[in-house]
Amino acid sequence: MKTFGENLYLLRKENKLTQEEIAAALNVTRQTISNWETDNVKPTIDKVIALSEVYGVSLDTLIGKKRSETKKVSPIFKKYEGARGILYMKPVKSQPFFPYCTVKNIEIIEIDDISMEIRIHEKNIANQLIFIKDVLGFLKEGN
Repeated sequence: MKTFGENLYLLRKENKLTQEEIAAALNVTRQTISNWETDNVKPTIDKVIALSEVYGVSLDTLIGKKRSETKKVSPIFKKYEGARGILYMKPVKSQPFFPYCTVKNIEIIEIDDISMEIRIHEKNIANQLIFIKDVLGFLKEGN
């Protein structure tokens, strides 16, 4: 059986996220994420719950009790891959590129189970990774 830290590491790698991205989403340092992944320190229960939400897995899966081998991308979002339009988001402190809840002139580059990569054309910002849980909706250009 894998340790809690090994599970965290594997989930992060499976979701192609960096320690910095997870740290920003949880409002902790990158070193904290490293310590959790190496089993040097255990997170508090509120951070464990937040980790399960970030990775979109149950607490059982997070702690290694059972693991689902099949991951499905939401068909609601998947159909918008490559589309341009307006993104509506929850206000999120960990997303400094989104000071407002409405982001115009974006293109959805790629979507997976918990995150999407977008490009903001209007702001001259390079591609940005955001968590799907922070997205309220998307209005495709021309609708």
